[in-house]
Amino acid sequence: MVGIQISSRLYRRTGPRRLMMAGLAGAAVPVALMSRLGLADATWAMPVLLCATGMLFGFSVAPAQTAALAMMSPEQTGQALTLFNVQRQVGQALGVAVFATVLAATRPVPSDLGGYRLAFLAAAVTMLAGALITSRVSDADAVATMPGAAEPDSAVAGAEAVG
Repeated sequence: MVGIQISSRLYRRTGPRRLMMAGLAGAAVPVALMSRLGLADATWAMPVLLCATGMLFGFSVAPAQTAALAMMSPEQTGQALTLFNVQRQVGQALGVAVFATVLAATRPVPSDLGGYRLAFLAAAVTMLAGALITSRVSDADAVATMPGAAEPDSAVAGAEAVG
């Protein structure tokens, strides 16, 4: 909730691309740190890292939905939102399935955390790949959703014209 609240306030100035990239890349850090935890650390560090992951990931949630719906007409918004939510839920289910498969394939036992470490590292790499993919989002396409921003600043427009 905190990440979404902050990103919603920053959205007008930064646009969706940078917020989504920062949110996904930032969330990859605590997830990668989870892969380094030992049994003694897990009781105190895991809740802290999970909270950080949620807050950082929240930076990508509102901008992603807003940018996805930016070019839709009012008549198309209902169908577009339904498709967006279905895609999000399928993606989450696939993510859980893939990381559970990684974990199950290593057949971890309580004293061996190798499977858990590999699953957390795979999740962190996936988040970094998502950050890379979001670098293709066009802030210019979402200008209409950025109140008070008539058009993206010249630096953003110039960078997107090159990219």
